[in-house]
Amino acid sequence: FHSDEKVDVKDHEYLYRYLLTIFLVSVCALVKPIEALASSGISSSQNAATELCSFEGIAQRFAEMVDRSRNYPRQLELIAASKAFKVFARKHGLGLDDAQEELKKGEALLQRYLEWNFARVASPETLKKLQEGELRASLMRHGVEVPLGEARQTLKKISAANLKRELLAFPYKSVPEMREAERIIKSIRPFFTHNTNVDPMALELPVVSSRQLRILNGEGGINSQTTFTNGFLKSDNHVFFSVFLKFKDQIDGGRITGYGKNWFSPTDAYAQEWGWISADMMYESDLVAFAKNRTPELWAKIEAELGETSFAKFDAFENHFSGDPRIPQIEEYLERVKKNLWQLDFTVKDFAKLIQNHLLFKLNRLRLEDPGRFEHMMQILNSKFLWPSLPESCVEA
Repeated sequence: FHSDEKVDVKDHEYLYRYLLTIFLVSVCALVKPIEALASSGISSSQNAATELCSFEGIAQRFAEMVDRSRNYPRQLELIAASKAFKVFARKHGLGLDDAQEELKKGEALLQRYLEWNFARVASPETLKKLQEGELRASLMRHGVEVPLGEARQTLKKISAANLKRELLAFPYKSVPEMREAERIIKSIRPFFTHNTNVDPMALELPVVSSRQLRILNGEGGINSQTTFTNGFLKSDNHVFFSVFLKFKDQIDGGRITGYGKNWFSPTDAYAQEWGWISADMMYESDLVAFAKNRTPELWAKIEAELGETSFAKFDAFENHFSGDPRIPQIEEYLERVKKNLWQLDFTVKDFAKLIQNHLLFKLNRLRLEDPGRFEHMMQILNSKFLWPSLPESCVEA
C-alpha cells in the first residue's frame, strides 16, 4: 500500500486471501455440529469434538472465562448498563437498580439474563430467518439484487458465474503427465478456523457476531467498534473464519494467527450449508488491495483525490473512514468499489473447485517451466503435509 508498485490484475493471487463468513453462529444449542472447539492451535491431537445443546451452566462458564482475564467486573458493568439488560429487568418485573446490584452478587441473575438474551435466536426457525436476512443484506451491499427469500439461491448463481470467469482466467487441461497431481489435488478441501486470544473456556460459550455481542453487553466486540467494518462495510453481524486447506481424510489442524492461538472450526456440512466465502475485508488496506486488483480504474480516481506521496495517501485513505465529514468524491468511488465485492463471492463448494483448478494450473505451468521444482512440489503433495508448505509454495511457484 505504501509503494507505487502496480498490481498485475491478470495474476489473481489475490484469490488466496479469503474469509469464510457464517452469520449469527452460536455453538450452544443453536449449532450442534461443531468440531475442534478447544484447541491450542499447536497440535491437532488437542482437538475436542464437542456438542453443546443447552444453556445449562452458561453463566458459570462465562464468569470463569472472563475472570481469568481479570475482566469480569468490567463485563458485569457493561451488561448492567446495556439497553438489553434494562429491557430484561422490566419484562421480569425487576427494579433496575436492584437488578443491577443483584447482578454483581452472584451468577443466578446472570444465568437468567444470558438464557433470555440468547433465546432470541435459539429456535432453528428464527436463526434461519436471521441468517437469510443477513446474507441478503450483505449481497445487496456487494452490488447484487436479491429477491426476498432467495438469498442462498442468489449466492449460488453469483458463485457459479464467478467460478466460470475465474476458471477461464486459469485454463487447465488434463494431460497424462498430470494424472498423479490431479489425483492428489482432488482430495484437497478447504477448512475453516476462527482464532481468538481469549481463554479456551470461551469456546464453550455461544459464538455470536460482534453486533449480537453488542446487544448482549452494550459494547460488542472489536468489529463493532471500527468505522470501517461497522460503518462502511456493515459486516459486524458476521462470524469470520479464515480459509485453510487440508486433505479429505486429514484431521483438521488449527494454526496460530495474528488473531490468536486458540481456535475452533465448524463441520464441513455446517460450513457448506450456512457459510459463504468472500474477499478478506477486515482492514482499510484490504479494500485497497481489492480496488487495485478488481477495479483499477476506480482506484486510480481515488488516488487522484488523495495526497501526493504514498505516505500521505495512506493517511488520507485511513483517516477518511474516521473523518467527519468524509471526502464526498472518495466516498462515491468507495461505494462503487464496494458494489463490486460480488466478484469474489463464492459458495464453499465452488471455492473448493476454484482452489483445486488453480493449484493444478500452477503445478502444470511449473512442470513445463521448471521440472525440478515440479518434482519437489509433488514430493510435498505426496507427504500430505499441507500447512505451511503447500499454499505459499504453490502461490510462489
